[in-house]
Amino acid sequence: MAGKILVVEDDAITRNNVCLLLSEEGYEVDQAGDGVQALEILARQAFDLVLSDIMMPRMDGLKLLQRVQSISPQTPVMIMTSYLSASSVPPQGAAEFIWKPFLVDDLLFKVDRALHNGSWEEPS
Repeated sequence: MAGKILVVEDDAITRNNVCLLLSEEGYEVDQAGDGVQALEILARQAFDLVLSDIMMPRMDGLKLLQRVQSISPQTPVMIMTSYLSASSVPPQGAAEFIWKPFLVDDLLFKVDRALHNGSWEEPS
């Protein structure tokens, strides 16, 4: 397997599409509809990467990022959003950052880079 990823996204269509795409690329994927559900899943199993939206009910992606950093600091968190401006900087502590809608190749490249500690190697 290429890695185990938890996809956290409140929009079911986006979440299912991202999970399908990552699964087809060989990743083992689990999913959560918000940050609270993600923390429940993270309490039961470890992941190589958390890929999270920012704007979600109950617990947003920035709060989830902080919680993951405190309970599992070795797990990188990649943030995706359509709510920040192009001049915005990635949230502090995020391994990667991508704006929605995104190109499939861009998502896969950034997931690969986040899984490999931010190295700039081309994905294989």
